[in-house]
Amino acid sequence: MSDFWPHGRVAKLYGVFREPDGYSERAIFVIDKRGYIRYIDIHDIDHQPDNDVVLEVLRRIDPEAALRSPAPPPINPDEIRLPHGGVVMYCTRWCPGCRRARAWFQANNIE
Repeated sequence: MSDFWPHGRVAKLYGVFREPDGYSERAIFVIDKRGYIRYIDIHDIDHQPDNDVVLEVLRRIDPEAALRSPAPPPINPDEIRLPHGGVVMYCTRWCPGCRRARAWFQANNIE
């Protein structure tokens, strides 16, 4: 979730808001259906954790749901068809995931 308004309210409740800086750490809280926090992972804002770790936590919490939702098939870059021949990215320059995406686009000659 994005904790936009009131600014930082939820981040403050979870103890991950940087008061002097005005933003929160990159924090992941997995909360089960009963409202119990089952997983906490807090990183510096410049570090993006691996999604596979969080997905594994979700599979452990609800194995039946994991069976109903198979992993998506791998993407073949040769099969990508983009409207208008390009990609518009709404992201930040400091995000490691965004940097990896930009490098992939560049390596595959995608504007």
